Amino acid sequence: MEPEFIEGEIITVDPGRDAVNGTYVIAKNGEGEATFKQLVLDGSSVFLKPLNARYPIKDMTGVEFRIIGVVVAKEKRY
Repeated sequence: MEPEFIEGEIITVDPGRDAVNGTYVIAKNGEGEATFKQLVLDGSSVFLKPLNARYPIKDMTGVEFRIIGVVVAKEKRY
């Protein structure tokens, strides 16, 4: 997740905000598992890009999933 999001930071998620290309989202797959990824839209293709470059980008085109909310802020508390 680093360097964009550092362990210990708190994210604020807006469930009413529209997810657009490049936004960070909380998404839920058909089995109900939630994940924190970057949304990538390329024409009619939809991808969820992990924040850790060691993991592959997931092609979600035609896959059942939903965006729970869009990350709108982050903060570090001490």
